[in-house]
Amino acid sequence: MFRSSKFPFILLLLFSPLLTTCTENKSDSIGSATELDVILDPAITSVTTDQVESSILQFRIQGVKEPFFERVSIQGSVSGKIPRSKNLLLILESGSILFNSTFFSLFDPQFLQTFTSSSNSVTLVKNDLFYSGQKVFIILTSQNTPDTKKYLNTLSQLTQKIVESSLRSISEEPVENYNEELSQTVFDSLGISVQIPSGFELTPSRQSSHAFWMRRGVGTKTEEWIVITPTDNPALPTDKEIEFKPIRNDLLSQLIQFSDGSIMKTNSAKMIDRSGLRFRGEWVTEPYPMAGIYSTKIFNSKNKMYYVEAGIYSPGRPRLLNLLRLEKSLNFNR
Repeated sequence: MFRSSKFPFILLLLFSPLLTTCTENKSDSIGSATELDVILDPAITSVTTDQVESSILQFRIQGVKEPFFERVSIQGSVSGKIPRSKNLLLILESGSILFNSTFFSLFDPQFLQTFTSSSNSVTLVKNDLFYSGQKVFIILTSQNTPDTKKYLNTLSQLTQKIVESSLRSISEEPVENYNEELSQTVFDSLGISVQIPSGFELTPSRQSSHAFWMRRGVGTKTEEWIVITPTDNPALPTDKEIEFKPIRNDLLSQLIQFSDGSIMKTNSAKMIDRSGLRFRGEWVTEPYPMAGIYSTKIFNSKNKMYYVEAGIYSPGRPRLLNLLRLEKSLNFNR
């Protein structure tokens, strides 16, 4: 379905300028929701490839410093097939060589006749335009190109929409195969309904049998953990980041053990949901230096306080998508 957004300097349309295309027999899109392919029309001189890439990569989600998009690929032509990624951004100029040769047939001729003489830009969103499951975002300008500042402002606001759309897509993904036995064990012990993903195994902790520390990928390039434990810490619940950091340090020092004697410390904590007491942030270890990201939810159930955390250690590799999928498995958004 076509949607038009109220961005500055953007023409608002009362009809869809994109012609309807058949959705049958289309190949599926590939990749993940944190990947973005961009086709930047070489006829557009107001912005450079570096400016477009920098504008896209500035987007973060709360509590995590790494860019939301783990891969951004920008090309100025279409050689062969249109990219099959989940997200595709087209930045086009009507009447250009690229537009006329590749994208002209997608648009309503009456719309193009009117639009070409305007000095406005328009943003469009279309599902399944080239591939099934692909979302296509379009910035279309006439040859009366807006200045660089306006262009980048439009791009920034559309990128925000792409991020929001990608987060929804991740939240709607089917839950990966999960460990039914381990999930049931957690439920039987704590009464908490979660879906522990396959591959996680229980790890002995220094706390009571009611504390669960589970790990996946031990000894590999990407190690993940899940902590689920009741807590009677009198400082909880708290919605203050400065108070949360020492609480987390104390709690995890009782649960997580490192063979070299290192201690995990909370490097940063960002409150992302005050009503649901959710934090995201980064952790480090001392004295042996390691670092990663985590996401935490604190909640009360049947007059008991529970602490649930997902964490990732994956040096030099994207980690955000893994963290978001763990949040989904652990019902962090409920």
